[in-house]
Amino acid sequence: MNPKMLSVHYTAECAKRCAGCYLEPLRGCNEIDKSEWLKLPTVALSAGIEKIAIAVNDPGLKPVNVGYECIFAADFINECSKNKIKADITTIADVANYLYMYDLNDSPSLFSKIDVFSISVDHSKVPGLRELSRVCKIAEGISKKGIGSLNANFLINRNGKIKFEWFRELLKYFNTVHIIFEKPFPYSKDEYYTIIESMDKHGIFEDERFIVDPCVLFRMGLVNNCHSCSYMVDISPNGDVAGCVYSHCNYPIGNVNKMEDLPDLLEQTEEMLVTNCDFLEFVTINENNEERCSNSH
Repeated sequence: MNPKMLSVHYTAECAKRCAGCYLEPLRGCNEIDKSEWLKLPTVALSAGIEKIAIAVNDPGLKPVNVGYECIFAADFINECSKNKIKADITTIADVANYLYMYDLNDSPSLFSKIDVFSISVDHSKVPGLRELSRVCKIAEGISKKGIGSLNANFLINRNGKIKFEWFRELLKYFNTVHIIFEKPFPYSKDEYYTIIESMDKHGIFEDERFIVDPCVLFRMGLVNNCHSCSYMVDISPNGDVAGCVYSHCNYPIGNVNKMEDLPDLLEQTEEMLVTNCDFLEFVTINENNEERCSNSH
């Protein structure tokens, strides 16, 4: 197996309880020490990895917790830079602002070493226009720090009306908007295609600045196989390695308590070609008004 990208979640602890969070089952697990995570960029280089995407959770509002997360994120990015590994960061607006404040006096800027910086701005985290304006202001500040690309992650789920008008507003401050669907899909077939039709009417599929969830493209039949299990693999806080960031149990690869074990694990794993994924099946309602997964396409 020769993935080019690693998706890394170094901790499941987070002050937020976001809808559809796939790390929720891992809260309280035995996590790998942060000092071990800092060895990953060097190990990744030897395994032929070109990019590492790391998620920085919300540690809560205590300054000491925020400081620790900022220091770790900075150390990890610097290790990636030293090993010529591209680094992506995904976080929420509050943490992005903390990192921005942490970085103010650094020269060269920490952000100049990041390839893609993503901020989650879905409606469960950004409930109104006032909060959206605050997010855009944070993005505006970060954009001046010499960053490679600034991306907004927008999660579509059942918790609120999809605000398509926000997408164009976000493009004034972000280079791209990544439209992500909650996993497993919480929609019936009709609901799903209603959303897709609305996206089409708003020009989402025609504008290359909108990055549509590859799982959705796979589900629509626009691509032949899911890229996650071939191009990218995921490492959880407890060291579990899987072919899919969303569904570890369906695509397990192994475990690495020590980062040095990762190259051998990947080398011993056969390439995964996923052409049908139960994780993306539609929800249907049976006669007893109970939700279940449908195998119909």
